[in-house]
Amino acid sequence: MCVVIDSSLTRDMKVGNEKGITQVSTMHPFGGGGLGMPDDVAGVAVFLASSDSRWVTGSMVTVDGGYTAH
Repeated sequence: MCVVIDSSLTRDMKVGNEKGITQVSTMHPFGGGGLGMPDDVAGVAVFLASSDSRWVTGSMVTVDGGYTAH
């Protein structure tokens, strides 16, 4: 799987590799404009930590910009 979240751990990947980052970002049907952002993951984490998810059990929530949907 090729899911990249823009963070301090991945910023060095972009330097001198703009073509590769563009290629990775176009693989995500819902996020074709760039990399995933920390807020994309944080929203799911907040939901799972809230009472709104009280009936969510044993589930995997995929945050990948639609990469696995195609």
